[in-house]
Amino acid sequence: MSRKGCPNKISKKILYRCKICNKEWKDYPSRKNTKKYCSKKCLGINRIESCRNRSFGNKWGTLRKIDNNYREKMSKIMKGKIRPKISATKIGFKNPNWKGGITPINKRIRRSSKFFHWRNMIFKRDDYTCQKCRKRGGELHPHHIKQFAYYPELRFDLNNGITLCKSCHLKTSTWGFKKHALPTKQQ
Repeated sequence: MSRKGCPNKISKKILYRCKICNKEWKDYPSRKNTKKYCSKKCLGINRIESCRNRSFGNKWGTLRKIDNNYREKMSKIMKGKIRPKISATKIGFKNPNWKGGITPINKRIRRSSKFFHWRNMIFKRDDYTCQKCRKRGGELHPHHIKQFAYYPELRFDLNNGITLCKSCHLKTSTWGFKKHALPTKQQ
């Protein structure tokens, strides 16, 4: 569609006046509902004023002054009382997002202090060095030689863990959700 028939371009610009500073400028008539202020500064001033006006009747609004009598009264009431921390009131089943303790057992084990102790012992034993590429430091991962999910009795055995860097750990056959064969029962 061509711009030839567009009413904005055919009609002439009209005069607008800023509500804050009364500055005048010309613009197309289609902008009459959006152009009320000459600049972002005037728009910001208007927003501040409208917020003040809105909270005028509100007793908790921005213009409320607390007198000293009220402060002293509240001080006497609260003296000796300990307010509970908000974080303590939202822990566990008290949290509105609580779903009945459905955290998977593997997730709980991997976040436990026993797992972190095992992990640190593996890193210290291997001197914080990847056992495949011999790179020291960086982002290290503790790797279970026999899989965490299939050998629960070996989860915290120091002989079942080695230190790998992230890139070497990604190359292992058991990383993430790769398809791998289930272990067979040895007799």
